[in-house]
Amino acid sequence: AHGSNLGLLGSSAHPDAQKDGSGMAGSNLIAAVCSIALLALAPCYRVLSSSAGSELRLPGGRRLRTVGAGSSVLAEVTSSFAHDLQVQFEKLPSTGEAGWMGADSAASIVIGGGRTGRRALWLFADTLLTKYDAQNQSRQWDGLQMPRSSLAIVECETATSCSGRPEYLWHEDASRVGSDIGEASFFEPPLPDLKAGIRLWPVAGVAARDGKSALLLAIRVNATDYSVAGTTLIALPDVASVDDPRKWDYRLYDVGAESVTWFTAISFAGDEGDSLYLWGHIGSSKNSTYLARATYSDLMRGQWDSVEYWSHNSSSQSSVWSRDADAESLMPIGPASWEGTVTWSKELDLWYSFFTNDDDAADPGIYMFASSDMTGPWSKLKVYDIPGPFGADGHKWSCYAAKAHPELATAVAAVSDTAAGPTSVDLVLTYICNERGGSKKLFEPMGMFWPSRSYWPTFVRVSVPSDLGQRLAMRAAPPGAKQGFLTAKSI
Repeated sequence: AHGSNLGLLGSSAHPDAQKDGSGMAGSNLIAAVCSIALLALAPCYRVLSSSAGSELRLPGGRRLRTVGAGSSVLAEVTSSFAHDLQVQFEKLPSTGEAGWMGADSAASIVIGGGRTGRRALWLFADTLLTKYDAQNQSRQWDGLQMPRSSLAIVECETATSCSGRPEYLWHEDASRVGSDIGEASFFEPPLPDLKAGIRLWPVAGVAARDGKSALLLAIRVNATDYSVAGTTLIALPDVASVDDPRKWDYRLYDVGAESVTWFTAISFAGDEGDSLYLWGHIGSSKNSTYLARATYSDLMRGQWDSVEYWSHNSSSQSSVWSRDADAESLMPIGPASWEGTVTWSKELDLWYSFFTNDDDAADPGIYMFASSDMTGPWSKLKVYDIPGPFGADGHKWSCYAAKAHPELATAVAAVSDTAAGPTSVDLVLTYICNERGGSKKLFEPMGMFWPSRSYWPTFVRVSVPSDLGQRLAMRAAPPGAKQGFLTAKSI
């Protein structure tokens, strides 16, 4: 950790423990984290035994809740601060040295190349490059640079584990386009757009099935007022044979429209084939998510004309796939979203996505949306309450970008059957908290001290029963339910 103090529990871990990423001994750290839950430092939530979680009901009136040994009731859904993963990603510069000191977006995909032939590529948007003051546990304002994108690489040590130490990467080449105006982002629009105030925030991506190439989605934003200007595809034709991402070639394609954007999420539509799903929005509303499908090969070439949209057919009064991109005909599928992920879980046999509404300071929670079919109906479940100081003082903070990282979930996926219920599956997500309307708090003394560190990915592990997908597939929509959406009360 380059001599940094972790401060996860309010004190410095042994320096040798920091170097190997373990921090405190695993069992001791777990006990310590859970024992101070009432202080909201790293709460171990039993979400479904809370008033919010108890709304999830099962067929026959049963609910997911804490169960005792020998019970045949389904296992509970729980969530907790993923301390082990947080420690792995704790990599700070030495005191007085400039380095990677936080960013948002925090999406990840698995690509080829590197020492093991399999790597996790992490995507970040606005990035803080500055010096670290270990004595004051703070970022330094003097000398701050903020490129609009940076990356990290994590070598996957095994076929199922990508939870190693990250190597944070950014450009320092003065010849890059953005250096003319004080930036050197990883991905930059053409110089005329850059000078007009356009920036690119990479927020989602998907890698080719062989890992040799990758396709990223970026928000095209007006840096003057941070309004959304559209969607840009970033095609990376070779991410495997060139190990250093700073030497990758990339191509940009502006797609969609300013009023209808498609940067929210992207995923392969099945276990085989070339088809992709994309999530989008009309305007800035986060409550309605729209669906498109395309092929990986077409989008890598920037071909958008063949994209199909999930739409309402007025003649047949049904939902169909259509080439018509008219916003008035698009059909929402159910989940709330903005920048996120949509992931198919083989273990759960369902699609899932996470969402936190940063527009609602009164509800600092993270929700899981799940469905056995991409077009719905979708079920909604609150899985995590963001702890203080962010959740408890939510009007000062904005928490957003709740995203799944299946390459981490796979490493901890299965738990053996017990008498208390069936096998469960652990999912991993990150979210970001930032100051509302400013950045002063990001640079205050103790601003890098856990648990009050902001503008840094926070890891959460969510454990759900493995038969959740089967139950969603078997249940029928209740009378009067809206098409494409089903609340957790109806499961």
